[in-house]
Amino acid sequence: MIKDAEYLLKKHVVIRVFLCMMGHMNTVVICLGNPGSKYEKTWHNAAWILADQIISSWEFNKYAQADMSVAGDVVWVKPQTFMNNSGEVLGHLKQQYGLGEDNLVVVYDDLDLPLGSIKIAHNRGDGGHNGIKSIVLHFGSQAFTRVRIGIAPEGGRQSIPGDFRDYVLRNMDPESFALLSGLSSRFEKMIQSIHTDGYDQAMNVWNESSV
Repeated sequence: MIKDAEYLLKKHVVIRVFLCMMGHMNTVVICLGNPGSKYEKTWHNAAWILADQIISSWEFNKYAQADMSVAGDVVWVKPQTFMNNSGEVLGHLKQQYGLGEDNLVVVYDDLDLPLGSIKIAHNRGDGGHNGIKSIVLHFGSQAFTRVRIGIAPEGGRQSIPGDFRDYVLRNMDPESFALLSGLSSRFEKMIQSIHTDGYDQAMNVWNESSV
């Protein structure tokens, strides 16, 4: 059984690499956040903060209701529908790119991970995140890849006084913003690894690595 699983994983990686080289597969990376200057440096916009470190030019797509940028075979998307309606972008993206389990990546802030941590996951619950709930609703499945950006303070989610929904809409302090921004190189390499090698291989490499 183990050998069969290893064979299937290797076969999946080979097929994916071939498709990427032939230009037949786009990876669509949806970074969740809220539009507007007052949200620019909030915890809920952690995904946008990292994406903006990598992508310098965005163009608004009226059909997707999202800012978009294409870098090779990777399509970057920032929904402009506000967090709770993030999944509304999927209607156009499904038609344009044939979204499926293998080529949809959603990047979001995660209170279950400490600040400074980034993890790749696949086919998991929404963790109470309204943006992910909306993606699952419109995608029709939770079987897609996520890049989870840790935003929890020291002491974890349980150390946050009051409603955690107030916390995610607060502005980061300068030190936290600098720490998050400094993760952009690692984040970019993780996205490229998911695109080229697939989520299984990327998880094996990057969830164990600190580089």
